[in-house]
Amino acid sequence: MAGDSNGDDKELSPITPRELKSNEPDEKQAQESGIVATRYQGPIPPPEMLAALERVKPGLADRVITMAENEQKHTAHIERTAVETHAVQVKWGNANTLVALLACALLSKFAPIGAIILAVLMALGTLVSILTKPQTPSGS
Repeated sequence: MAGDSNGDDKELSPITPRELKSNEPDEKQAQESGIVATRYQGPIPPPEMLAALERVKPGLADRVITMAENEQKHTAHIERTAVETHAVQVKWGNANTLVALLACALLSKFAPIGAIILAVLMALGTLVSILTKPQTPSGS
């Protein structure tokens, strides 16, 4: 960087094709090494890999695709179940809130005993609602 105190103010020059070729392993080195890494994104490998799997064992590519389809169905089922469960929790929470509100309104008619009971019920209701609140995933 410009202004560094070590005196290296040179700009980096682009790598030429000749320099790039000189860094590549020669044919002998390529034959000696046997590890190849391939990356892909998604549940289904690229067509070339599926073809290679099919050459290794006929029917293997179909098994990989079937496995990916089953995983997709499972994930969709889990997500649907989570949404349905949350909807039920919200519905029951609203119903319980309505019942508690009506109970508090009725008990407030019977003061002074009703006021003490009302205060206890409101404290317990608040505590229960905090402890039973459904957890939401972070980031949503």
